[in-house]
Amino acid sequence: AVAFTLSSLSSRKIVLSTKAADTPCPLASNKPKISLMRGGYRTSNPPLYSEKVNGSQIPKIRSSSDQPRLWNVPNVLTMLRLMCVPLLGVVFYLPNESRNLYCALIFAGASVTDWLDGWWARRFNISSPFGAFLDPVADKLIVSVALILLCGRLERWMTICTCVILCREISVSALREWMAQIGARNVVKVGMAGKCKTALQMISLTILLYLKGGYAYPHVPEILFPLGKWLLILSTVLTVTSGTGYLKAAWPSLTGKTQ
Repeated sequence: AVAFTLSSLSSRKIVLSTKAADTPCPLASNKPKISLMRGGYRTSNPPLYSEKVNGSQIPKIRSSSDQPRLWNVPNVLTMLRLMCVPLLGVVFYLPNESRNLYCALIFAGASVTDWLDGWWARRFNISSPFGAFLDPVADKLIVSVALILLCGRLERWMTICTCVILCREISVSALREWMAQIGARNVVKVGMAGKCKTALQMISLTILLYLKGGYAYPHVPEILFPLGKWLLILSTVLTVTSGTGYLKAAWPSLTGKTQ
């Protein structure tokens, strides 16, 4: 009986199925789709990611330590900038002879954090969806509050610049939100003109917050106030031109003529 069994087994052909070998690895076929955005990222499949090793993309499982933390350095800096918004409004109306200096320091400090959190995020590859949302909001809030406060202190040109800047910011924000809904936000991403506009606004508003008010500073050069004024006017012109550029880029999508 034993001899019969061995002979029957030896006469049979054992066929190995290659189906498992032909089946792609679940990790390799389930690579995450990553879309970059300013200050953060968005993933359609966050538990997985790929890493480049020896020129090849190797899928890996994202551990809990790789997940973006809410309270990282860029987000903390953004939160500090956001807290400067109500502080600026309170200090602006203090009955103190140094209130202009304090307002300028608060606004200048907020402007520095705007540059620092972006640099830190790029240098150490730190990003989060929370930071991507909050960073532009904090920028617009601190600038808007400073513009509105200065409208009651300066002449008509300040009111005109404020109206133009605020109308543009609201319109572009609405445009970007709508373009994001149709999956074309990159069409209206921040360009060089927008970055120059923001830098000029930060410098000019710091100067104007420091100089004009109920108290004068005799040691300040006379040319400083005209410099701040014309820098703000120049930033207003860049505001209009950059906003027009965003509208032109999004116009095919708005009119339904995209290919």
